[in-house]
Amino acid sequence: MMTMRRGLTRLCWVLVIIDRHCINLVDASESRESSFDQISLIDGEGASSSSAPDPDQVCKELSSDILILVNPKSGGNKAAKLLTIEQPYHHRGAYGVSTIHVVDIFALATGNSTATESLKKLKGSIDTEEKCERVIIAGGDGTVTWGVDLMTKADINLEKVVIGIIPYGTGNDFSQSLGWGKTISSDLPGKKNKALGKWIDHWMMAALHYFDLWQVTVELHPGGRFTAGRREEVIREGDDPKRNVLSITKPMSNYYSIGLDAAILKEFQKKRTQTRAGNHLMYAYSGLKKMVGSRVGTEKYLESVKDHGQLLFNVTRREPTNGGREDKTLTKDAATIICLNTYTYAGGRRIWE
Repeated sequence: MMTMRRGLTRLCWVLVIIDRHCINLVDASESRESSFDQISLIDGEGASSSSAPDPDQVCKELSSDILILVNPKSGGNKAAKLLTIEQPYHHRGAYGVSTIHVVDIFALATGNSTATESLKKLKGSIDTEEKCERVIIAGGDGTVTWGVDLMTKADINLEKVVIGIIPYGTGNDFSQSLGWGKTISSDLPGKKNKALGKWIDHWMMAALHYFDLWQVTVELHPGGRFTAGRREEVIREGDDPKRNVLSITKPMSNYYSIGLDAAILKEFQKKRTQTRAGNHLMYAYSGLKKMVGSRVGTEKYLESVKDHGQLLFNVTRREPTNGGREDKTLTKDAATIICLNTYTYAGGRRIWE
């Protein structure tokens, strides 16, 4: 079975809603400080860590330019409307003039020269010692991770990037944890880009808060197998049977999970529709189908979890080495194992409550 390693790799900055007039999420009677702590992403008590870096020291100059990475398939293809605005778009708001560049994330991923040029300009802009830039990701939780991954591969210093979100996805846990809401209330960009202009004003006034990014590495058995001896459980690079993958490393921003809910998501991906409501129905159907079927547990795929090489726990039972049961082994077979980096999970659920 596979072993999973995780580790904190770096931090980035995120835009956080702190006042009621910013999309009506926080009680106006609360002070700016209490509202900020309420949606802190660092610990379960809502208090900021003393080791947290000061955004005013890292980002002494925050550019008024904004880069929007758009997943055109998100929101039942509604996000694609953002790609229709003139380029670049200049917005005059309460905080001055902002220049907006919109890029199709699919074009960026496939190496389109115009799209990749936007990341080159971003990298050049933040190479100065004090300057930071805003990058807004229009899509769901998966698009956030995708955008972070593409910026990492482009060698962009994420400590100089401030990430925001337009929640076009199905679950939108990243957006909800930052206070930007569960979904957008109107189609963007709107008539004469009026709706987009309101979002730009919100981004310009939102608070900066730090956010941990993780790296997850899955180490497989020889031959690229999840389970020793089972030939059907193989991961390959492309269609080449001689290039079985032995290790997979991916960034993690929201959470990762293994087991039943991952099996549900895999089933759901086959049934995605063109509408958000339809996706919710298909997700519920996929969940019901897996729950009434044969049991799916973590022990089928996962052997152990480590953090920077240090064993956190074993999932499967092993032969005792000292006459007793090996330490750090889960006492029961778990249906799902979740590593959570945001307040909510699976579309707004708080698993601690």
